[in-house]
Amino acid sequence: MLDAHISCDEKNYCKTSYFYTDIPAQIEVILTVFVAPGLTTQTSINLDASDTIAGVKLKIEAETNILASQQTLLFNGVVLSDDETVLEICIEDGSNLIVVFG
Repeated sequence: MLDAHISCDEKNYCKTSYFYTDIPAQIEVILTVFVAPGLTTQTSINLDASDTIAGVKLKIEAETNILASQQTLLFNGVVLSDDETVLEICIEDGSNLIVVFG
């Protein structure tokens, strides 16, 4: 089920966040890693719905040997914040995460 959460800041700028409440406890995502211009590689990892992006970066580090501190993750063209969770971002089974490093 897709739910929505609306949050507003002190200047009344509002943001609507959509998230799935029935996402499986563990999902498999596809990583597209940009190694160098014109050179990419793909792999997959398992994530928990409660994983933060900081935790996802650590899992990626264990899989690819790319330091978490050097990773930028994108999902649907948006750079992900370390404190967001897989559930909050609506990452689903089979989703594609882009990993850029450097």
